[in-house]
Amino acid sequence: MTSMRPIVRYVLLSLGTGFLLAAARPCLAAPKVAAPKKIEYDGRLLTYNPAWKNEEIYLESNLDDDPDAEIVISFVAMYVTEHEMPEQENKTPFSISQKELLPVYNYMFYQVYDMGADKDYHLARTFTGMDRPGRVTVIPLEEGRPPAMIFVSPGGERYQDVTVYQWREGGYRQLFNRGTSRDVSIVTDTGSPRIILGEDVFAWNQEKQHFEKKETPQTNPSKNEGRKKE
Repeated sequence: MTSMRPIVRYVLLSLGTGFLLAAARPCLAAPKVAAPKKIEYDGRLLTYNPAWKNEEIYLESNLDDDPDAEIVISFVAMYVTEHEMPEQENKTPFSISQKELLPVYNYMFYQVYDMGADKDYHLARTFTGMDRPGRVTVIPLEEGRPPAMIFVSPGGERYQDVTVYQWREGGYRQLFNRGTSRDVSIVTDTGSPRIILGEDVFAWNQEKQHFEKKETPQTNPSKNEGRKKE
């Protein structure tokens, strides 16, 4: 999946004491897996950001070759830049601390959890997204194989990164990855799944085991040039 680009937001922090304001609605039903409170990425320790709670994904589907269902979640984690204290800090007693805006970098993650022998769910794989929460579609590609996961991760104003993973030989293998600024549609018809990016159609080729772009028939006006008249 294409490397993520963090969303930059600004929060109000007071010198010495920081606070974050974010609203999140409580879950109506307790999920079997929750987003981690902290996650390490790119050498930084990120903290779960509840501001995107309403756009998170939670789905259960059998994605591998065992009989138990796996769980897929998405979430945003944030990194707040550290404040550099001024050389001459105001140490006047009872003075009102100066306030400033510090940037917050948000990172998008998708995670797959698998049930272990202890009947509890454990992290199996973490995927990175783009700028903000996207969507996940689970589709069957062919009989006798686990379904595939299609991640559509938005970035910027119109860009979307489309990536397909499927469980094969003990791990999740990437079968497709394309970026587009056009509309993305996914057709889940059994036996003929398709990914449509604008006018480009990518159909599952069972023989070649990948999504293959379908050529659009074009009329060649020069095809009949030079043909002798009968």
